[in-house]
Amino acid sequence: MKHTQIITTGSELLLGELVDTNTAFIARRLRSIGLNLYYKMTVGDNVERMVESLRHALTRSDVIVTTGGLGPTVDDVTRQAVAQAIGRELVFRPDSVDPILGAARAPTPAFLPLPSTQWAAWEPPPLEFWIY
Repeated sequence: MKHTQIITTGSELLLGELVDTNTAFIARRLRSIGLNLYYKMTVGDNVERMVESLRHALTRSDVIVTTGGLGPTVDDVTRQAVAQAIGRELVFRPDSVDPILGAARAPTPAFLPLPSTQWAAWEPPPLEFWIY
């Protein structure tokens, strides 16, 4: 069985300004596909602490799921932290732009305006992303 960890990121979650409903949902989904959730943690919007948390997770988990509180925002440190944690540079993925812009057109109040969403196409390789 694979050991799985969820890392939620966002100062609004850490400080209790928002209730973390994502983790409960993800935990149920992980169980439904046969993955055992062993750990979960919340990290504020701080690159250094996120890098430290990811590196620790890499020592004890086979699958790491990251999720945020408000969705894709300009202060999201996840991509940068993942790249640093695995010692890779962010790479622009032009094939990701259209799906990202398509998601941005969905009626989600927390989503950034369309031109600002293209930063999400910068990814730390090689990773597998599941977007639901």
